[in-house]
Amino acid sequence: MATTALATAAGLSVPVIGDIIGGGVDAWDLVQAIKNGESGFDIAMAASKVALDVAGAFQVVKPFTVPLKMAIGAAQVVKTTTDVVESVQEFQEEFAGLAA
Repeated sequence: MATTALATAAGLSVPVIGDIIGGGVDAWDLVQAIKNGESGFDIAMAASKVALDVAGAFQVVKPFTVPLKMAIGAAQVVKTTTDVVESVQEFQEEFAGLAA
């Protein structure tokens, strides 16, 4: 397990090869998101990661992909925060009898 993680981390740090490995992992996540019927937002985020990995494989456009990956990460943080707030509200309604 640790060997696999180390090999993956080492592979991801190599230019072009890392983008291809990352693209494969993100493509798998995209397929799983579609198969699991996740929200349109989650599928769009997974698809954008794949697109950025493919673009990042071309070193000429790599400087443009880094800020976009950061923006995707920020959007995912906002989505996760929203999901947590909704879960807390559902908990309050279900178990505490409180309405938000």
